[in-house]
Amino acid sequence: MDNEQPPDQLSGAQKAYLRGLAMNRKPDLHIGKKGLPEGLILEIEAALHRNELVKLKFLGPRLERERSIATIAERTQALMVGQTGRMGLIYRRNIEPEKQVIQFPV
Repeated sequence: MDNEQPPDQLSGAQKAYLRGLAMNRKPDLHIGKKGLPEGLILEIEAALHRNELVKLKFLGPRLERERSIATIAERTQALMVGQTGRMGLIYRRNIEPEKQVIQFPV
């Protein structure tokens, strides 16, 4: 896809590609019913820095899951790629080109 696209947007094809990458992955982190402590946000930050794409499993009620993933995306400056049931997917491209893990197909 277009590498000139603003970092705060993903095309539908890019989101579909990322969802495909995450399909058979186990969740990177589990988000409990007790909210989002700062330590958990730091773990998510580290996972984004390492992998760029992070799969999260939420354990709380549906409305709380939707709020949590939106809050996580905002606090980590990541993009929400998708949410299905208890799973959520966020993405943030590493700003260091040599550490970029995911390359979108052209």
